[in-house]
Amino acid sequence: MSRQIALGALLLAVLGSGALAGLWSGRWGSSRPVREAVARLERVPLSVGANWDVQEDRMNPREVAIAELDGYLHRHYVHRRTGSKVSVLVVCGRPGPISVHTPEVCYAGAGYVQAARPKTHEGPADLPYQFQALDFRQGNVATPTMLRVFMTWGHKGEWKVPARPRWAFASKPYLYKLYVVRQMVRANEPLEQDPAVELMKDLMPQLQETLFPGT
Repeated sequence: MSRQIALGALLLAVLGSGALAGLWSGRWGSSRPVREAVARLERVPLSVGANWDVQEDRMNPREVAIAELDGYLHRHYVHRRTGSKVSVLVVCGRPGPISVHTPEVCYAGAGYVQAARPKTHEGPADLPYQFQALDFRQGNVATPTMLRVFMTWGHKGEWKVPARPRWAFASKPYLYKLYVVRQMVRANEPLEQDPAVELMKDLMPQLQETLFPGT
């Protein structure tokens, strides 16, 4: 059930992104750089690290069309020792649809409220990457579901969260957007001890090598 909750909110965020892209989307079809970026996404190895079991999942084709995605990778990881579950979604396409929309807006539309100020999580010096981390809880329920959402955009070997992503990525020929989502047991869990952070240590080098070869 926890995986389904995280998955449902994750897909709502992506759908909200596509629905609000509007005139910025550039609806002229996939360019060669976009097709090549999607092809690289399809080559990301299924397994990651020594501690994680993984299951691949598929989105509904209608949802993919609404979100204006040219390609995606959608997986669920389970830690073999602790049982922690982490959902990962990487979407790819033109910068217009991919650069909008931020999680705090999308998750609000799914009935979640932001439970803490946004935090920044950065990778090690030998593989720098930047995520925005946001905690959410369901509103108006006796036992609220609590989610932690890590999000970043990727292009040309860089994973970052600019203040104005639509403008920062407007000239790019393609763009990736990465969500890493976990259902928390309690509020205010330490960020650096989050199982999702542990997964990123194994996953991000793999994504870097496959999506941005030679960088």
